[in-house]
Amino acid sequence: MGGQELTLDTDSSTVTGLRYYAFAGQAIAVRSGPGLVAVTTPIPDSQGTALASIANGYATLPGGCGRA
Repeated sequence: MGGQELTLDTDSSTVTGLRYYAFAGQAIAVRSGPGLVAVTTPIPDSQGTALASIANGYATLPGGCGRA
């Protein structure tokens, strides 16, 4: 996996995209827009098909402060 996917909505003439990131043949992230909040990590099953994904857009800093 690695690359990108573009989708055209012909009703609104809007193009949206997904960018896939891979490392050592494994999908490690999918970006759907700008910033960290648009990045998710796919969770695969035993055959490598993504079953779920985890949003990576929110981190907790030492002291309990959140940062997007």
